[in-house]
Amino acid sequence: MEQYLTEQELQLLNPQIVQNMIQKEIPISVTVSHLTQEMKHYLKKILSTFLYQMKQESMIEYIDYCLTELIDNSQKANAKRIYFQEQNLDIFNEQDYAQGMETFKIDFISNQERYQSCQEEKGLSMTMTLFVKDESFFLEVANNSKLTVFEYKRIHDRIMRALESQDPAQIFSYINEQEGAGLGFISITLMLRKFGIPEENIQIVSQENITTIRIKLPKNMDEFQYISAISKEIAESLQNIPQLPENISRISRLLEDPTSEIGEIIALIQQDVTLSADLIKLVHSASYRMKKTPTNIEDSVKMVGLRGVRNLIYAIGTFQNLTPTTKTKKIMWSHAKDVGNYALALAYKFYGTNKKIISDAYVCGLLHDIGKILFEAAHPETIHNLVNFCNTKHIPARVYEKIIGGANHAEIGSLITQKWNFPEVITAAIEFHHTPTSAPESHRQIVEIVYLANSICHYQDQRITFRCMEPTVLSNFGITEEKQFQLLIKELNNI
Repeated sequence: MEQYLTEQELQLLNPQIVQNMIQKEIPISVTVSHLTQEMKHYLKKILSTFLYQMKQESMIEYIDYCLTELIDNSQKANAKRIYFQEQNLDIFNEQDYAQGMETFKIDFISNQERYQSCQEEKGLSMTMTLFVKDESFFLEVANNSKLTVFEYKRIHDRIMRALESQDPAQIFSYINEQEGAGLGFISITLMLRKFGIPEENIQIVSQENITTIRIKLPKNMDEFQYISAISKEIAESLQNIPQLPENISRISRLLEDPTSEIGEIIALIQQDVTLSADLIKLVHSASYRMKKTPTNIEDSVKMVGLRGVRNLIYAIGTFQNLTPTTKTKKIMWSHAKDVGNYALALAYKFYGTNKKIISDAYVCGLLHDIGKILFEAAHPETIHNLVNFCNTKHIPARVYEKIIGGANHAEIGSLITQKWNFPEVITAAIEFHHTPTSAPESHRQIVEIVYLANSICHYQDQRITFRCMEPTVLSNFGITEEKQFQLLIKELNNI
């Protein structure tokens, strides 16, 4: 088969080229209109090459199964559009859809080759995309057939009902006899559950005239559950992590006490000259839209409110514990401040009347990478204790090296802030800033703001591309295409 491939197509089977694309997080995409068995074989070879280069060859069988199901699903979706055109039926009309589906399945099974051969002349195609982002690996299969509203609802409803059942026989009884809607998705979901991958990691996204099925997986499936399981133990083992300074803790307790008087809080803050100066500086950063610059603690409290002061007090305590000294730490804090500023700007733009979100946005953005900063700021004895802990537990060196380097930093960061008794909203923003769709509903809005702010920074640094971003979050901010995203960045940068 390879003799019929173009030079560019053959390059995607070159391990060195694939490895380079993985390291640079460059998506690998292949678009086909005529999906022959030979082309299916080619797509699978690309997938195998990709997984080998990620040292995930043990997962080839499982991910190949996912790819086959998704390709077959896209192939059937395109054939369905051709069939409806030939029958003079409107696929976006619910009555026509019901009528066409009564005979489509039988016709498709008996005429698959014909449907394959005429997809190109009808302008229909499928695209497989593989890409790595942070610690995740994504498999996508898209086709240029827009999903109808009722089609999506039927598939989604059957999947949800099936997954609520623990009885395998009942699960497959939910599948529609006419179209098999949801069968492939349920099979994939049940298989991935065995690896601890939640069902929300399988998404159906329909934008413009493109329908995409996306599967999000840990970059290292073999170590994913292992790293997650030991994160809590590691966080608890770091005894040398400094607690928040006593003055910060005392003021925080006072701020959390509903019976406290404002004057009492202001007086306690004013007793610490350094704390007062830091708070005024942060209030100025977190209330940049206000014309008046705060000059004292009383003005600061009036500008951002007690909730805002509480959040900024926690940020100051974090700064004091994790003072940047090395170049790496300074870069991390610079990124943190950029994310904080973008998060605040997004909060004003999209939630301008919600005082809670505006109060939380800046500090949540500022502290989102605290898990990374923690290890960069750790004292030598902390790292030494961590190494001893890992040796005692027989944890491989590559695992704790990944953790020290930032792997699973969101989970570790959230565990540390829980240890420091931070407000839930800050902990949630830290824990879910890479996985916003998994965030609890009560904190989803602020998590999505921090996620988008972080994405804006990485996009401008060319660390990620637009297609790597979570489409559900983008849609919630009214963004469906890259040009809209670029216009938003331009607007925020001009504030």
